[in-house]
Amino acid sequence: MKKTLVTLFALGSLFFAGGCSKKAATDDTSSKNGTVELKIAYKDDNASNKNATKYYKKLSQILKKQGVNVSFKVVDLPSEGYADKLNLQISGGDIPDLIYFQGGDSAFAEQGILEDLRPYIKKSKYVKNIMTDINKARIENYPYLLWIKPATASVPVVKESELTQVDGYEDLVKSPTVENYQKLLTQLIGKKDGKGNQVKFGITTSGTTQELDSIFDMAFGNNKTWIKNNGKYMYKRVSKNEKNKLSFYKQLFDDGILDNEFLTKKWDTKEQAFYDGASGSILGTSGKVIDLYENKVNQLSNDKLVVLPAASGDYQGFGATDLSKETRGMAISSQSKHKDLAFKVLDYLGSPEGQLLDRFGFEGEQYTISGDELTLTDKAADWYARFWEPRKIDIPYELKKPVLSKVAESSYDEVEEYYTPDNAFIMPDELITKWDATENLYLEFAADVITGKKSIDKFDDFVKDWNSAGGKEVTAYANKTIKE
Repeated sequence: MKKTLVTLFALGSLFFAGGCSKKAATDDTSSKNGTVELKIAYKDDNASNKNATKYYKKLSQILKKQGVNVSFKVVDLPSEGYADKLNLQISGGDIPDLIYFQGGDSAFAEQGILEDLRPYIKKSKYVKNIMTDINKARIENYPYLLWIKPATASVPVVKESELTQVDGYEDLVKSPTVENYQKLLTQLIGKKDGKGNQVKFGITTSGTTQELDSIFDMAFGNNKTWIKNNGKYMYKRVSKNEKNKLSFYKQLFDDGILDNEFLTKKWDTKEQAFYDGASGSILGTSGKVIDLYENKVNQLSNDKLVVLPAASGDYQGFGATDLSKETRGMAISSQSKHKDLAFKVLDYLGSPEGQLLDRFGFEGEQYTISGDELTLTDKAADWYARFWEPRKIDIPYELKKPVLSKVAESSYDEVEEYYTPDNAFIMPDELITKWDATENLYLEFAADVITGKKSIDKFDDFVKDWNSAGGKEVTAYANKTIKE
């Protein structure tokens, strides 16, 4: 991943254009006479996060050197329950200029509280050039949320020391049928990692089957959210495919392959079970998360990770990619007096110099520079990009070693290889309550079947209840809306 030395851009050239609204442009000129304060809400960036405080201070200092006098006031929201607290604040009329959403944004977009970002992107210098085709499709369908990252999915990983103890594991990996996957997970039980920890169960997840679905959904025929049945669309969770898949999950549970405590696991206890050696495999988001997992595993048991492929069957892949909207990302308040300035900050973070700060952290801490060469320190392993993370790294220095480990890069490759566009759509306000009810009904039924509280023979009764809870109306809307 060594990168050719990039000619250093003049930072001042970033601020090339006026704004996308006359009012915002007028407000932004106040930066010439004084400092404009942008209020930003971002999950995990609060008063207790010293790195965040330092990050925004550094960003402000860099911009001020270019004559852009901006400072950042980080809204002090808790990490736990961030979305709920953010929604309450916005509903109360206290709206930050820049807002990170991780759900809950659609209602505010409907109320006109979020700015259409397409005009800003069109006039941008850097953002439009680092967006992927997926980002572009999502911003056209839902122009209020921007999140420039590679296509990601939950991918399964296993410790290399344990995998190599499995008989014929190469053949299982090359031909990952559902049956072979089951064999591999079964054979992981009893194996030991580099520190002597013995595997107790093949795989664990955090509370639901969502991560398991990333491996097995497409193999069982659920290649999109809405699948064709006799010429009409039906929701995949009420299909025969789903019935067969839940039966398979129950078998994994009954055989002790699936962690029998998976329903009570949170993300941290899930990860700890893997680090401690109790679980033979877990799933993590492709890219940086897999990189963090490998660093942790290396520290604890001097081990490496291997990414397992998605199971193969009717189809293969880590699930279809939803193009209806970004599931998380940055928004700009339509009520902000400094909309143009807010987007200039986002555009700067897509520049080579902006990427240097956002992707690599602070010189002398996360990296050092010698001549034209940038060398990562041990602290770099725990750094993450707050904003944009295009796969192609364009900075004014040559990297001495890759930013991500080989296994993290391979996790990106696996997801991209099996990319399939989904036919999911944004649920209209009048159906959201019904949709939530049907989803909760499914989650409860799935958990009950897997743990043995209900028989899979009750699947038809579940489908009837699902339709009665609002599924009938949602399905009718899907058949009017989806155009393929």
